[in-house]
Amino acid sequence: MIPDEIKNIMEQTGRHFPSLEVSERFYDQKEALRIIQFLEEYSAVILGGDVLHQLDERLFYTGDSWYVEQKPSESDYELSVRSKQVAAKYVAAYPIPAKGNVYFSIILPRD
Repeated sequence: MIPDEIKNIMEQTGRHFPSLEVSERFYDQKEALRIIQFLEEYSAVILGGDVLHQLDERLFYTGDSWYVEQKPSESDYELSVRSKQVAAKYVAAYPIPAKGNVYFSIILPRD
């Protein structure tokens, strides 16, 4: 379960891009890593995420993403820990282009 405090932070800091016609929120690299760090205190699983590139006023999906699936012998707790490690490593290592901005979605299970 994700506390309302974290949900509120995600809602307030995330960017919504109506032109994409999706309900997901997107975060710059620094904010995405901050959200992941907040989630480390909870047993929530980060299922994955998508990457957007914004150049001038244009937004487009890069086609890049990450996801995790539970391994057969993996406990829910182990999946929770690994999912945040995978997300943090992916976001931190993602190359930021010289022009434009990159945004990451963080996909969590629905309550």
